[in-house]
Parts: sequence; C-alpha cells; structure tokens
Amino acid sequence: MTITPYGYPGQYYPPPGTVQIGDIQVRDNTVWTPAGSCPLPGSRWSMMDHSIIERRTPTWALVVAIVLTVLFIWTLVGLLFLLFLLVKEDQVSGFVEVMVANEESRFTYRTVIPVTHRMVVPSVHNQMRHVEMMANQPQ
Repeated sequence: MTITPYGYPGQYYPPPGTVQIGDIQVRDNTVWTPAGSCPLPGSRWSMMDHSIIERRTPTWALVVAIVLTVLFIWTLVGLLFLLFLLVKEDQVSGFVEVMVANEESRFTYRTVIPVTHRMVVPSVHNQMRHVEMMANQPQ
C-alpha cells in the first residue's frame, strides 16, 4: 500500500484554490454541485443555522454522584459527592443549511451540513464570506 501525496489511498482532497462547503465546490469562477454548475459571478449565497447547543449533566457525573453518595451516605463527606451534579457539558446537534442561487442561469442548490462541534458554524460562515467576496470581485 502506497500513500498518495494527498493522504491515504481513496481519500479525496479538492485541488488547491477550491473552496468546499458541504457538497458545493467553488473553483475557476464556477460553482460545482451534484445537480450541475453555474457561474460564480452573480451568485447569491445564504446560510441558515439550525444548530442547538444544550448544557447538561454528563452521564458519568450522574453515576459517580449516585454511587459515591450511596456508598458514603453515613458520613458528611458523602454529601459532597453530590457536587458532581454541578458538572456541565455542551452537547451540539443540528445542521447548517447553505443555499446558492444564480438568477441569470436559473440555478438553485441547497446543501445540509451536520453540526457535530461548536466550531462548525463559524467555519461555514467564514467559508461563505470568502465565497461571497470571490463572487463580488470584478472580472
């Protein structure tokens, strides 16, 4: 097995100068999607954030608090183990919807990007700003 210059065999990396947002690629002043392509100049981009961030007590903290409190309930130290219930973590879920439209070529495409981490939404937003700047540059 040989390793390709871009990583492992079968691993896809877009060519340099390409912006990839979900399954939308922007390269050479063209927007490429699974449904077809359209010119980048004159395209309109929009993004809708449907992500949810929930703060909750993790399962491990519940188990530790209950088990240690039951084991040491006869001492005052056992009540201190209830402090594990104050531990909180953020759980991120949902998706970001990105839409590109070009009125001149009557082209519209939407893609959905799952949000599995807190930094996915700012990353997609930065890519959108970059593509919008590319679309608004004079030719």
